Amino acid sequence: MKKSIVTSLVLILASFLWMTGCTGNKGDASSTESGPDTSKGPKKAFVAGLSTETNMFAPFPTDLSDFEREEGKRGGITSLFNQAAEQRGWNIVSGLIAGAPPAGVTTRSTYETLKGEILAGLKSALPVDMVVLALHGAMVAQGYDDCEGDFLQSIRNIVGKDVPIGAGLDPHAHLSETMVNAADILVFYKEWPHIDAANTYKTAFNLTADCAEGKIKPHIAIWDCRMIAVYHTLEEPTKGLIDDMKAAEGKDGIISVSLIHGFPYGDVPDMGTKFLVITDNLPEKGAELAEQFGRRLFAMRGKTGARQTLQLEESFPIMAKSKEVPVIVADIADMPGGGSPGDSTFFLKGMLDHGIDNSVIAGLWDPGAVAIALKLDVGDKLMMRIGGKTGPMSGDPLDLEVEVLFKSEDWKMTQDSGEERSYGAIAVVRVKGIDILLTKKRFPVYDYRLLEQLNLDPRNKRVIVVKSMNNFYAGFEPIMGSVLYVWSPGLWIPVVERQFKRIKRPKWPFDENPFEN
Repeated sequence: MKKSIVTSLVLILASFLWMTGCTGNKGDASSTESGPDTSKGPKKAFVAGLSTETNMFAPFPTDLSDFEREEGKRGGITSLFNQAAEQRGWNIVSGLIAGAPPAGVTTRSTYETLKGEILAGLKSALPVDMVVLALHGAMVAQGYDDCEGDFLQSIRNIVGKDVPIGAGLDPHAHLSETMVNAADILVFYKEWPHIDAANTYKTAFNLTADCAEGKIKPHIAIWDCRMIAVYHTLEEPTKGLIDDMKAAEGKDGIISVSLIHGFPYGDVPDMGTKFLVITDNLPEKGAELAEQFGRRLFAMRGKTGARQTLQLEESFPIMAKSKEVPVIVADIADMPGGGSPGDSTFFLKGMLDHGIDNSVIAGLWDPGAVAIALKLDVGDKLMMRIGGKTGPMSGDPLDLEVEVLFKSEDWKMTQDSGEERSYGAIAVVRVKGIDILLTKKRFPVYDYRLLEQLNLDPRNKRVIVVKSMNNFYAGFEPIMGSVLYVWSPGLWIPVVERQFKRIKRPKWPFDENPFEN
């Protein structure tokens, strides 16, 4: 009789663990301070975020002053998690959500300080039913090649193996085994430009909640494409692949499909393109689908980037003669969104030399020039040294007589989400018909409406130079006459020309057939 009762209890317990779906497959957690919150009433989620993209070839580090905290702002990631929680009847405890623009390697003390603050917040919130994070996926700090893996494992060590952990991430990431082993749900943006970021964070929250509520038992399968390339998801052939990924989700046990592009300027072992498929406890099916999509992508190699790229000197005659205006020119090599300085003068000098007026340089990082402009009145003219401050990758500084058109010590713009974003001190100056947006903070211009709010009339400009590779596309498409993707000298160079020391090989395009052996 006693043996029967014990057997029944064991079966009940085993059934419960299977139904919760997120236990027993995350390795050895060194601590089990909290199990699921089994109290009556709403379930509780802890949400937090830590995000930056590390260009390991950038000559300037990322430190604590570069991280912006989200507390007290309308919109943003906190609001997205709140919306998802309210729809499900969950409560949330918000930890630190902080992000920094792409730059060089993060200092050890910065990473450890921010991680420590989030972990302390988590411990104060215990017990929790799940943890959901906003991460990037390509953060590298001094002593930490895989910040996201280290961070996720640290959280797993606190909550134990029974509490689901999920995250929404940027696809320009280094997907590591540590990340996969520590998390239950990893969902990456599907689009580049990243027009689906908000939906990705909500999806990460909801799938992790499904796990916590016992509705799914997620299994993550990975396939390494053994390549690194650029994938423009709004154009073929990548667009069709993304459409098929979306169509596969929600059917036949397929929960989520992600293409991890990889970030080509992180010299770490896990750099590269991978496919991730989450199934409802269907390991073989997930592995098969991940490989299917991965081999399909590999067959597209060399065809997934921009329609055409030009060298710098080739671009100026096209700008001057084009009837499809405004011509949006992507300054690929100097994009702050990829960790470049954003202060190069190659395009400005070339446009002056070729007489390409009625145009905009949007924008150019030069804190010194901004500081000078703030001391002047609108309409004042003076000689000013502009750009070229970081080094050879930025070109020579240009000594120009400019007119001040606009200045602000703290310019703000309201986003579509309702969040008011501060862009810091800026100034707009004009030289020979070219308007130059000078910035104190490094930030890319991804939307023509930013230029409209500065009264720069972007719809009627001849040329608009944006320091971006592709994230500008959606924001400028409504006014775009034509688009040129141009390589100038700079920090970003074609990946095959970059000298890597630590990435795993073989990998295309460095190795023609990485699957040969």
